[in-house]
Amino acid sequence: MVQFDPERTSYQQMLEVFWANVSVRGSPKTQYKSAIWYHDDEQKAVIEQSMAEQQKRKGAFKMDVMPATQWWDAEGYHQKYYAKRRR
Repeated sequence: MVQFDPERTSYQQMLEVFWANVSVRGSPKTQYKSAIWYHDDEQKAVIEQSMAEQQKRKGAFKMDVMPATQWWDAEGYHQKYYAKRRR
């Protein structure tokens, strides 16, 4: 999980990292699909602008954009995916 601190990083910067590390073509399995959650209208507007820029570069794609709700961490074996993948 990413913990966002707006004092250190802008929401736009966090989205740039997201786009650099996500496949916009997605997975056919819904449990592996990518999504973006927002906490307020300002974040939603930044997402929409960022997504429009990405679609200009990468072509049309679908990405779920939803209001943030209660969060549940995945099972332990799903945690630290990138660290485990580098081995």
